[in-house]
Amino acid sequence: MPHKDPLKRREYNKRWAQKKRNQRSLEEKKRISAAISKRWSEQYKTWTPEQKAEYAVKCKRRKLKPSGHTLESFEEARCLQEDHCAICGKVAKMYADHKHTNPPAPRSLLCLTCNAGLGQFYDNPELVRRALEYLVFHEAKNSRNTSTER
Repeated sequence: MPHKDPLKRREYNKRWAQKKRNQRSLEEKKRISAAISKRWSEQYKTWTPEQKAEYAVKCKRRKLKPSGHTLESFEEARCLQEDHCAICGKVAKMYADHKHTNPPAPRSLLCLTCNAGLGQFYDNPELVRRALEYLVFHEAKNSRNTSTER
């Protein structure tokens, strides 16, 4: 071992791993990815419908975990909201919204647009308030301009 100190050893290992990753050529990465993809698709074709359904549930659970939701809480919220976004009310694919704390605190389900919008405002109510004031100001300004043009 080049370093006995655990912190120095970890840093050394990180640098070594990064160096090895950089040495792989793009073609090699593509070749490996294609081989894995081919093997996976061939294996997936042999699965029974039950195995495919079980895998789908497993993937859904894995995707929900970082947001603090469980599959059961997600389904419960979906039923309560009747597949409508909690902000805009559209019927669309629902995404689990959560407060960015540690651990994450689940909130409601949102459509992609509203969920992304909140993310762009860093879940900061003050920024959302200022954006609303901006929109109201310019809407009023534009309505005055169009009424004077007539």
